[in-house]
Amino acid sequence: MWFLWWSFGLSAEAYWNTSNLIDEMFKREHAVYHEGSFGHPVDTIEAIQHFVLLMVLTVVTWIVGCSLGDSMDELVNWFN
Repeated sequence: MWFLWWSFGLSAEAYWNTSNLIDEMFKREHAVYHEGSFGHPVDTIEAIQHFVLLMVLTVVTWIVGCSLGDSMDELVNWFN
């Protein structure tokens, strides 16, 4: 059961972080085009930081998928 909760928590965290990142990018892009603030939509350093964050979340989500795949046999047998 712990593997299922761990997998759910990490999947939810990855989704939440990614959706927040996309929302912030849209807000920043809107501010650049309509308000003239924040300079460029994304500078190089921030783009690298976001890329690394998303790559870490990708690896974590891949590990979660493997964990769910490994524990699925026990889960299906539990319902039988």
